[in-house]
Amino acid sequence: MNNLKLGFDNVYVISLPKRNDRRKRIERIFNGLDYKFIDSVDGYKDIDVQTLINEKELSNEFKDPQGLITKGIIGCALSHKKAWKEFLNTGNETAVFFEDDIKPTQPIFRIPPGDKVTKDTEYTKYYWNLLKEISRLRNWSVIFLGKKMSEYPGEVVTKNIIKPTYGKSGWGAHSYVLNRDSAKRLVKEYSPIDFAADVFLENTISDGNTYGVNPSLFRQESDWIYYGKYKVNEKDIDSDTFNNTLDEKKRDPVTTMYASFGGYVEDYVESCEFTNFKGKPYLTLKLKDENNE
Repeated sequence: MNNLKLGFDNVYVISLPKRNDRRKRIERIFNGLDYKFIDSVDGYKDIDVQTLINEKELSNEFKDPQGLITKGIIGCALSHKKAWKEFLNTGNETAVFFEDDIKPTQPIFRIPPGDKVTKDTEYTKYYWNLLKEISRLRNWSVIFLGKKMSEYPGEVVTKNIIKPTYGKSGWGAHSYVLNRDSAKRLVKEYSPIDFAADVFLENTISDGNTYGVNPSLFRQESDWIYYGKYKVNEKDIDSDTFNNTLDEKKRDPVTTMYASFGGYVEDYVESCEFTNFKGKPYLTLKLKDENNE
């Protein structure tokens, strides 16, 4: 077992190249670990919605529980898919995927936080036991290492692992493990993209082979604020898919229209209607498509 890769074959961190602040933070958190940055797709600079629809990369019907869509969300989805393909090119069997705003909630190694990990550094008792619990799982497809909330409901499997309850775990695509078979399936099913990355991964729960570490081992930095006791302005939350005060233009990416049906949409959205997906209410956003004109 390779402790420089957290017990898996590959470790990926999805991150925009311009976010040097986040990359430096990851370097401190993962000091000494063997991981690779996946350069994210910048939704506000690198994509054209109509081109993605023409190339069958993006569906012209985008489903979301809250009716949310931004180019940042689309870019994030493309970035996760890019990371899965990168993993499949290695020929390895397992990989863990992180977004660059993660925050560990438990120590993984028996060293002070920030000290460099070496191949001889020992895991903490907690993490060693967690890896053993993971190794006993059979026919798993996705293992969430954390969700937005610290604790979330589900069927208890082992001391630290549950089968999450669909739609009740607070979403989150910031830390999860895939195996080779599940990565192949997700790449195929995510073509064209019709959900945000975290919503798409949440949908795997209904397949019965998705597990989650509970309490969350990793959470997103913003969720400590958003789901915590602190009251802040949402625009102060550093998010590359929604509000990002660190952007050089100081823009709010969801300013084009606030829809009365309860979600933020941008000007490439034509209409919205309530739908049902796997027994849950969703909002389907129909994107403008020149092919239908």
